[in-house]
Amino acid sequence: MRFILSLAILALPGMSQPVFPDGAFEWHGPVARGSFIEIRGINGNVRAVTSTSGEVEVVAKVEGKESAASVQVHLMRHGNGVTICSVFPGETVCRALGDTGPGARVNFEVRVPEGVSFLGSTVNGGVEAEALKSDVQAYTVNGQVRVSTTGTLQAKTVNGSITASLLKPFWSGRQNSRLSTVGSGWCFPRRPTLR
Repeated sequence: MRFILSLAILALPGMSQPVFPDGAFEWHGPVARGSFIEIRGINGNVRAVTSTSGEVEVVAKVEGKESAASVQVHLMRHGNGVTICSVFPGETVCRALGDTGPGARVNFEVRVPEGVSFLGSTVNGGVEAEALKSDVQAYTVNGQVRVSTTGTLQAKTVNGSITASLLKPFWSGRQNSRLSTVGSGWCFPRRPTLR
C-alpha cells in the first residue's frame, strides 16, 4: 500500500508523514516553472528523471533491515518550491546539508518537469539526474554524482566521482556551472560527432 500525500497538506509550512509498512512514501503536485524541488536524503540514493505529467512526482522507499516505522518523510512548501527530506526519530525538521544520522536507508526517485530546478543531496549515497531540462544542484559526501541536463549544473562530492553531460553548448548560459570533488575525479563524456 502506498501513501499519497494530499494537496491539502501543502498549505502547511511543514509536515512529517510516516513511511508505511511496505516502506513507501509517495507525493505529487504542481511546482511552478522557475521554482525548485529539493530532495534531502541522509542515507540512500537520490535519482531524478524528467516528468511527463507536468507535475513533480516523488517516491521514497526504505531499504534494508531498519523498520519503516523508524523513518518519516518531511515535506515543506516554500514560496518558490518544495523540500522533501528524511526525518529520523525525535527530529521535527530536515537536517542541514552534510549532517549524518542513524536509521534506515531511504532511496528517493523524483520526476521533474521542464523549468523546475532540481536540488538533490544525500550524505551516504549517490545523486543522479538524467536528461533534465532545468538547472541542477547535486551534492553528496560519500557517493558519486551523475548528471545530464540542459540547464546549469553545480555538483560536489567528497568521496566519489562526478560524471556530467551538459546537453547544451557551454557558451549557452553556462556561467554558473561548477563541479567539485575531493576524493576522486570528474569527467565530461564526449558526445559523438556527426559527419
